[in-house]
Amino acid sequence: MPVRLVTGFLGAGKTTLVNRVLRDASVRYAVIVNEFGEIGIDGGLIAEEGADTLELSNGCVCCSLKGDLVEALERFADTDRFDEILIETTGIAAPLPLARDFASDHALINAFRLDGIVTVIDARTLFARIEDTPETLEQILVADHFVLNRIEQAPVPLAEIKARLARLNPFADFYNGLGEAAAALFGADHAALAPERLERFAGEPAVHDHEHGHHDGHQHDHGHAGAEPWTSASLTLDRPLDAMALTHWLDAALADHANPILRAKGVFAIAGEDRRIVMQSVGGALHGEPGRPWQPGEARISKVVLIGRRLNAAALKAGFEAATAA
Repeated sequence: MPVRLVTGFLGAGKTTLVNRVLRDASVRYAVIVNEFGEIGIDGGLIAEEGADTLELSNGCVCCSLKGDLVEALERFADTDRFDEILIETTGIAAPLPLARDFASDHALINAFRLDGIVTVIDARTLFARIEDTPETLEQILVADHFVLNRIEQAPVPLAEIKARLARLNPFADFYNGLGEAAAALFGADHAALAPERLERFAGEPAVHDHEHGHHDGHQHDHGHAGAEPWTSASLTLDRPLDAMALTHWLDAALADHANPILRAKGVFAIAGEDRRIVMQSVGGALHGEPGRPWQPGEARISKVVLIGRRLNAAALKAGFEAATAA
């Protein structure tokens, strides 16, 4: 069953987004939150309330996450009543441990698929929160999608906000406002981290309104005052890769605690493989699967983008190229 995380700092608009999604849902959602007091479900949606579950009139369910995540999820695993699970994190939560669970906990791997991390951002206070709140920075760095809220009240132009976010996280795409996000990002036809969507980024940022290209071995420094610098490295290779050597390189890079990689996404051309291999990693937990077939005449170029601390782009590039098939 697909699961999506909705995160964002206190007051960013997470609950308002979840309410819009539930009210307009063409999908049957189960929603897990930390406490009912934080989700504030619209009164008109509530059909029945239990000790730790809200039964909604549109068939969705909300329960409070008071104990173990696996325990909370298991109640929804063996039923066909729901199409997807939404987990709304608390505003001060760092989403990385939760996201990592979906790639490392076997009970979760067998029953659920993390379909994306949606980070809601208050455009009024973004720059201040990045500087003084580590949780906000992590919520940005691990996002697959940015939902920009209160844009009209932002102290700087929208292009500047998007540019700052894209420098921190070149993967994520943008939704301008809660209404746009609810309509376009949630729905029966949306699969947030399906292989074709991972392939979409193709080693390039998802922002289209300013120039921010990435090139082979290119590195950006995203540090700010008072914090260790975050950097991103973008690597490309036009020669087929050896699957075993690539795996060894990825494992070693993700295990390097001196230069920790927080997030990675890649599309790889493997020798002897007719399909793309699509990979992503959150907090060191690696997941890969076949993507679409390579088309006749299509250039088989491997691309990977990594976000981490103190990344050595030259060393990463050398290790990547060393994984070339003989």
